[in-house]
Amino acid sequence: MRVRKELEKAERRATAQLMFDLGQKAYGRGMYGRAFEFLERALTIIPRPTLFGGEVG
Repeated sequence: MRVRKELEKAERRATAQLMFDLGQKAYGRGMYGRAFEFLERALTIIPRPTLFGGEVG
């Protein structure tokens, strides 16, 4: 059971990292609306109180 929770946590973090990376790329290309969508999605996956969540927010 604990292993499953750790795998789910790692999967969520990987998805949030992907959304964050896509948001940064979109922002760099001037696609601000899309960047906002990606970054907002990353925040819904990883809450702000975490170190990564603070970086996204």
